[in-house]
Amino acid sequence: MRKNPQYLCAKCRHEFNEPIYKSVDELIAIIYENEEALEVRDKCFVSKDKWRNQHNLSKVKYWLQRQMSKNKDIEMIGKEALLLYLDDNIKYLSFEDTITACKKCASNSDLNNMELCPKCKEHYKGVQYPTCIQCLPEEKRKVALEKIEFGKEWRAMHERLGAD
Repeated sequence: MRKNPQYLCAKCRHEFNEPIYKSVDELIAIIYENEEALEVRDKCFVSKDKWRNQHNLSKVKYWLQRQMSKNKDIEMIGKEALLLYLDDNIKYLSFEDTITACKKCASNSDLNNMELCPKCKEHYKGVQYPTCIQCLPEEKRKVALEKIEFGKEWRAMHERLGAD
């Protein structure tokens, strides 16, 4: 025996004989026009083409938009990336922004972000400061040394308390 009517809506339990078939493109078009379209919102579908399993239509809309934006911008992004690469290569090969340094100065520059003091050419300083601590005026040197000492005390206290 066959069931009559043949189809049943799983959500509202409405029975009907003739199903309405719509393509994925038609369903997506309905969602684009009206985000809250009751006939397709949050509905799942099974199709024979590239979506073989059940998918929520809002997810399909997201992936289609993502794919369209990828395809639209991919050429422009590729050109821009090539131009940036060429600019960096030219800058690198022209030795712009390069320095020649001994092992000690190169290590301090790379690892500690420090350079030789331009005033005394003896001590190292942070690249953000104009001179080393030893070349500062007397009152500024005292303040800087007090800050360093205070920081050392706090680190020692943290180590004693195990608050590292």
